[in-house]
Parts: sequence; structure tokens; C-alpha cells
Amino acid sequence: MPTVLDIENLLEEWAPKSLAEEWDNVGLQIGNPKAKVSKILIALDPAPPLLKKAREIGADLVITHHPMIFKPLYSLDLSQWIPSAVADFIQSGISLIAMHTNLDAAKGGVSDQLAAPLMFKTISPLLVRQADLQGTGIGRVGLLERPLRLEEIIRAYSTFLKPGLLTISGDPGKTVSKVAICGGSGSDLWPEVISSEADLFISAEIKHSILREAEALGRAVISAGHFQSEWPVVPAIANYLRTALEKSSWSVDITIFEEEAPPAWTAGTEQSE
Repeated sequence: MPTVLDIENLLEEWAPKSLAEEWDNVGLQIGNPKAKVSKILIALDPAPPLLKKAREIGADLVITHHPMIFKPLYSLDLSQWIPSAVADFIQSGISLIAMHTNLDAAKGGVSDQLAAPLMFKTISPLLVRQADLQGTGIGRVGLLERPLRLEEIIRAYSTFLKPGLLTISGDPGKTVSKVAICGGSGSDLWPEVISSEADLFISAEIKHSILREAEALGRAVISAGHFQSEWPVVPAIANYLRTALEKSSWSVDITIFEEEAPPAWTAGTEQSE
């Protein structure tokens, strides 16, 4: 069986830690790097239901997109939820690895998965930083293989994303040729979207002021939930690991936390059970 460190090294080949933002905390969060791994559970968030599921299926390792520990813990006050969750992971003998902004920037990562419903003629990072490797960077922007009406793209994403509410800015009949994409909160990338001359921006948690500016500029925006826009990377992590483990001749059971749901929902929309 591989160790936790072996699994972390496989993930590093796809999404190196060097791609992560300086403020981020990626890689092994909890656990012993030398611990053996026979079963892995993959999810988006290290929320309380995740550990319950990991215990139920007997997982040795959990891999999430969002880290549990962003900042140093100055105490292990178990009345606080993060120290309490860390203690629960340790007591359960379950390790936790996070792939956050390094997976946002990696090829085939969060934004590439969000781009899946559309066919692109060309696609490249929307924002390239000094530390980014060739072909990596935050967000994606590209030309579609053929122009589409905004309403066609809305239908595609309404089917592709987990149940939730899409916020739309723009004329449904608008013709879209160039699309910018960012899984998760994309408001900070708005200046790059404008510079790219994209007809449409697909992201999450777009600020009201940006939606108004998009309206004034004749740009379209599709804003999904943070959870919904990033969840497609979860099965991508599972597929990557299955292939990588097979090449390494390691036998590990990989499970996706299919029951995972967003932390908030909108009345009147269909919800996951």
C-alpha cells in the first residue's frame, strides 16, 4: 500500500505547491506522512459531514479542495470547531490533504473542469503569475469553436452544475464568442476579464457592482454558487488518482463524497438529499 506521502507526491505532480498563492495552505493538513493508505475519500470541503462519511467507509485519507487550516492555530481549544475537527481527525486516524489554489492554477484543475460544457477553439490562463508554470495560471479564457447564444450556455450550465441558483447578467439572445472562466470567487479577476475582451464571464460570488458594470459594458455574466462552480473538480481528482495509482501498481479504493451539499441553499430550488 502507498503511504500518505506517496499520495501527496502523486498529487504534487499534477498541482505543484509552487502554484499556490502565498496566503494559502496546501498539502498535508493532518496526519502522519508515513501512514499507509488503502481507502481515500474525496470532497470539496472539510466540513463535519465529511469526517462522518470517512469513518463510515473506513477511509484512511481524505482529500479536499478547501483547506481546513488556513492560519496558524494558537490553541487547541476544543470548543472551537476547527481545533475540534482537527482532534476528531487525529483520534480517528484519518489524514487530510488539501489542494486549493495550486489546483485552481493547474492544467485540468478547477477552471478547466468548469469549462467542460463548452467546446473551445483556444483556451489559456486568464491570469499568469511569475511562479506559474507554462500553461498554468488562475482562470481560463478562450474562443469557442462556434458562437453560441447566451441562453444556450445557460441551459448547458443549468444541467452541468449541481442544483443551485444561477445569477445571470446579460441578454439571453446575446451572441458569445469569447468566454472567461474562474471556478469559485472570481470578482478579483474582473479587470482581467475586461482586458481579455471576453463576451461572457462564468464564475461565482460576483459582486453587485461588477454585475452593474458588466451590464453597462454589454458583457454577460453567469454567477453560480461557490460550491457549484468548484465541485466538478472533485471527480477530476478521483479520475487523476485512479490513473496515477494504476501506473504505480498501487491498489487503493477511491470514493467520491457524492452526498456532499453546499452550505447554503435558495428557497424554491431543488436540493440534494
